[in-house]
Amino acid sequence: MSIEKMIGLHPDVAGDLNEALATAARHAMLCSLFCTSCADAASAAGAMLASGNGSSKRWLPTGPTST
Repeated sequence: MSIEKMIGLHPDVAGDLNEALATAARHAMLCSLFCTSCADAASAAGAMLASGNGSSKRWLPTGPTST
């Protein structure tokens, strides 16, 4: 169900859609998705550092070096 339909079905709205409210609700939903994604990434990075697998040396090239 769309945000517009949910707002329109509310008894106090009586089908008169407030477009600004629908836009704000959509932006809040997108914000929550971005925040959750960022928090998940930060949590994973913290877990890697805590386990010792997040050493900066791990990200350096490990191939043969030329002299």
